[in-house]
Amino acid sequence: MADDCKRRWVDLKRRTKEKVAFNSRQAAATGGGPPIEDPLTEIEEEVQQTLQKEQVHGLDGIDTAEPMPQDIEDCPMSGPSCTGATSNQDDSPSRLTPSTPEPRETPVIPPPSVPINYADIDQLLYLEQQKQTTAQMQYASTLSEIV
Repeated sequence: MADDCKRRWVDLKRRTKEKVAFNSRQAAATGGGPPIEDPLTEIEEEVQQTLQKEQVHGLDGIDTAEPMPQDIEDCPMSGPSCTGATSNQDDSPSRLTPSTPEPRETPVIPPPSVPINYADIDQLLYLEQQKQTTAQMQYASTLSEIV
């Protein structure tokens, strides 16, 4: 019963994400005629309240198709002596191929122009968590009525 409920929840979240992303793409599309919109059902709207923007649209500035190193060596956060990622692969000249990707530079993120008040951030995160918990509880009660 619990596994079935979890499976239904995951499936409903996936379908809702797909529908929200589709509607967003349609609204941003250029071309003739009005955008095609697939309206959300009442349950899907409740599920959407539990989702973060990044869960639907992805993270800005991160290429998820970029290959990651096989093994990452743990390095302390104590200072600039950390060298980053290493790989267990043999990097001898005979193993290297012309298609080996060049390392990309890490983008520089400018410091915030306004001083960060961490208490405000904690409060915002707490309020968002409460909203999500409430929406999940509403979904669970609605789902239990359906089942």
